Amino acid sequence: MIAPVGYETLAAPQSRRSYLKALAANGAGSHPRLIVKIEAMPAGVTPMRVAEITTYIRTRAKQVVMEMPRADTALFEAGRLGLVGLSLRAPADTTAAAFAKSCQALVRSAAMQHASSFVDGIGDERIAAMAQAYQVQYASGWAMQVCPFTPPAAEGPDH
Repeated sequence: MIAPVGYETLAAPQSRRSYLKALAANGAGSHPRLIVKIEAMPAGVTPMRVAEITTYIRTRAKQVVMEMPRADTALFEAGRLGLVGLSLRAPADTTAAAFAKSCQALVRSAAMQHASSFVDGIGDERIAAMAQAYQVQYASGWAMQVCPFTPPAAEGPDH
């Protein structure tokens, strides 16, 4: 079960508590495979801030995935942040060169975090093939029916 949440909802301690209470109230908080996906991460957020939020969320959800801000891959080079995955949304109007650069940054950042890499919203076969060529581990989108991925072997209980 994936529970997406915007970064701004988690930025303030009070709204963070409210979010976790809402998860618990609808039964999601006790789901053993709950994954919280942090979306809309603004550029410039410090690694310490991400680690603080991740640590708090992991009291209820052991798996936290973060959508990478396009402009700030240095965030993930600063040490472990407690993430099990990094995701990237494939823009509909991307060029091959821009998407290749994004895939390289995603895979490199995920490796530094000992996390999985994931591309969401793949809408054409060319982009699907590129994600696969750059060794992105997981992908979704309508074009994936044309170019299916084979997930890598599990590396442990968190993967």
